[in-house]
Amino acid sequence: MNTLNNKIALNLDSDAEVSVKGLIAPIEHTLSNFHVEWEALANLRVTEPEKQYPTSIFQSFLPPEPVSVGKCWQIEEAGVTQLLQQLHPNPKLIKIHIDTDDPRGLWGCLRAYNDKLADITFRIHAAFNFEDGTLTPSQFKGNLIIDRRENKVTFFKMYVPEGTVNLDITWKKYKD
Repeated sequence: MNTLNNKIALNLDSDAEVSVKGLIAPIEHTLSNFHVEWEALANLRVTEPEKQYPTSIFQSFLPPEPVSVGKCWQIEEAGVTQLLQQLHPNPKLIKIHIDTDDPRGLWGCLRAYNDKLADITFRIHAAFNFEDGTLTPSQFKGNLIIDRRENKVTFFKMYVPEGTVNLDITWKKYKD
């Protein structure tokens, strides 16, 4: 089977800004009722509902060199951390080591492109640290669509996939 080896470079206009709306939906189910009993989890709210970001934040999601469709690369931590801080003040990026050489849980992939747009899909592994525990979503996944002619972000979405068991909670219920 022949595949295309057309590589493209992805860049963003450094003067542009992107408005991002943050939302944390209420947690409706946990196996041990932590979403009801643990006050920090029961009252979990987004830190900043809407925020303007320089495009340099999204440059962190782009590959450092030209790539072809299906090519994956590691995303830089700095931009991801700033975006996660819009949701919670204490995010922690998680390093993944599950029988792979994946040192970080931050990966992007060029899903598709044409003359006008490039579609990047990504996954991020991170946790939110609280004074008395940690909330670890299964993953954050998303899409970043770039206007290749204007070098601007046209779409950005990052979310935790739906599922009945898509987060891990570590709660120190009783203080020492």
